[in-house]
Amino acid sequence: AKKQVMVKAEHHEKIIDTSYTCIKEIEDASVQMEDSAVKLKHERFYGFAALQVCARRLDLREKRPSAETFADALSDALNREKSLLEA
Repeated sequence: AKKQVMVKAEHHEKIIDTSYTCIKEIEDASVQMEDSAVKLKHERFYGFAALQVCARRLDLREKRPSAETFADALSDALNREKSLLEA
């Protein structure tokens, strides 16, 4: 009888150890996911700010006198940047 109790106790101990390991792994994954979500949020804000800067630069270029309004490498680069940021 005592031997059966010991065998059951060992079996339960293995289950408890496995459960504890699973809980720790879930907690670690949860923390990692939260960190990733924060990083993603910061990247989104950074992208929005970059888009605002690009749009402002394009606005300023459009308000130049007509003699200075022409398509050049900078305007092409700004338009490509805007397209990339909007994607």
